[in-house]
Amino acid sequence: MAEIFYLTKYLILQSFGIFIAIIFCAILLFGILYKWHSKKTATILFLIFFGVLLFLFAPKVLPGRFEYPFALKTYGPADSPAIPFKNILAFFKNLNRIEKVADIARDPNDIPPPITRAQSEKIKINITSKEVISEMAPGVVMPYWTFDGKVPGPFLRVREGVKNFVVQSAQPGTLYLSLRPP
Repeated sequence: MAEIFYLTKYLILQSFGIFIAIIFCAILLFGILYKWHSKKTATILFLIFFGVLLFLFAPKVLPGRFEYPFALKTYGPADSPAIPFKNILAFFKNLNRIEKVADIARDPNDIPPPITRAQSEKIKINITSKEVISEMAPGVVMPYWTFDGKVPGPFLRVREGVKNFVVQSAQPGTLYLSLRPP
């Protein structure tokens, strides 16, 4: 729920800022135009004002492409790492299907016991990759791709020379990068 609040808060603040700037500029322009009664002068001033408004404010407030996060910029030849906005909307639409985890950090003491067997046998280890949402810092909620709901992946203890099979399966994604229809 906090994710929707932060996105909505950002969009409302941006829209409110644009609205206030346009109202202030319109009042200023009206005052100038009221002082001069010439329609020709009023039209020229309005076009100049509108052009300056578009030239100065639009690139700063409106994103180049409709992506999220809006303020994310890339300095260099690479494309922006921003996520297309339609995928963000799909993410929020399917937010209730994503598992929420209080703490994604794996306990560093969570290690398997030492190997005591002397004979060689096949070892099969199952790891499930799944997407979860967790709070990274107070008020900052992030989606994570985890191994069995924890990061980093599990500690695997095997004997050298033994055939080991690691079966990695992925839960059907519900995140904005890998949405599947319900």
